[in-house]
Amino acid sequence: HDDLPCMDNDDYRRGRSSCHKKFNENIALLSGDALLTLGFQLLSDTGNADVIGVVSRAIGSCGTIGGQVVDIESQESKKKTKDLDYIATHKTGALFEASVKVAGIFKGVGKKKIDSLSNFGKYIGFTFQLIDDLIDKDGYVASYGEEHTRKMAGLLTDRAKGHLDIFGKKARRLSEIADLVLKRHS
Repeated sequence: HDDLPCMDNDDYRRGRSSCHKKFNENIALLSGDALLTLGFQLLSDTGNADVIGVVSRAIGSCGTIGGQVVDIESQESKKKTKDLDYIATHKTGALFEASVKVAGIFKGVGKKKIDSLSNFGKYIGFTFQLIDDLIDKDGYVASYGEEHTRKMAGLLTDRAKGHLDIFGKKARRLSEIADLVLKRHS
């Protein structure tokens, strides 16, 4: 839904035509609805209510949808730091946080490790948004410049990786993913 004309009105997503440009707006909207519904169908098949709760909170008004609202409402003006932070942690970060938190729940790693995963996801999601801003030349870049945004992305990546220490070498892949997020170009 993010690329639709009524939202961000983007013609491209990661260098490819967005769904509403490739097909049409109606198909794009229904495709988004169908994919969201399919996700919850698959989660319900697990029978794990905790997982469904984590994902629904991450997507709902306190997560991605709430972040999108702030993004839309603040488009006309230069965004303030608190708005940019809210958008990054809710619109983007909430999904990263939920993804790794759900993995921890399925693995049964315990509350302390789930909290560490949650913090890792939150910070790496924020980094992902900063890199998006660098690629698109908007958001943090428009307000604070490329150098400050790049430095902040590096600091958040380091902070994210610090939350993996509790896992030792078992977190090597997550650490590599954090590096890939920081270095991506599209």
